[in-house]
Amino acid sequence: PQSSWALPHRWLFDVKRNESLIGEHQIITTGTDEKFQAHTHIEFRVGVGPVTFYRYDHDIKEIWNKGRLQQLIASTNRNGRKTDLNFTLEDNNFKGTVNGQTTTRPYILPTAYWNMALPGSQQLLETQDGKVFQVNWTKRPASIVHQGTVEAATIWTSTGDLKITLTTTPTYGWSGMSFLFKDAEFVYEPRQLGRYFAL
Repeated sequence: PQSSWALPHRWLFDVKRNESLIGEHQIITTGTDEKFQAHTHIEFRVGVGPVTFYRYDHDIKEIWNKGRLQQLIASTNRNGRKTDLNFTLEDNNFKGTVNGQTTTRPYILPTAYWNMALPGSQQLLETQDGKVFQVNWTKRPASIVHQGTVEAATIWTSTGDLKITLTTTPTYGWSGMSFLFKDAEFVYEPRQLGRYFAL
């Protein structure tokens, strides 16, 4: 039978650095209500003309079952510096490896922005190095225009270990993002939006 969530869903954002397009951030969810996967792929290239000075690639795979994250696998390449993590849910904790070293983390949401249980969460599992982020949030009402329609939105601003601004909507869930990194402004502009999930 067809899932009531009507999977798959896809979020695709163009990412700009100081107003110059540098890449994209894509998330695809597939599966059913009971068991599904979320795949994130991020690819940035910073340079001048044909010359690339900095490359960034980040992949996240989440396996969910009955509303619980069962497995989290992520890999990152930051201009040649590679990191990875692989966690499995055991006894209400994540157990596995970060860069080949066995470790344990609390069961908290990863920094994969499709999940609308993330905005407001005080702890998040960072998916590059497996750090536990302590986060505080403020929010305010706003609106966006998507496909010619005005949508009510919420702007979430985080402080602490994670400093970002998220835009969310009741229809599409994650709908935009911006942040500062090394004195540059990164802005996410949606090409395609999925739908609201909160797990």
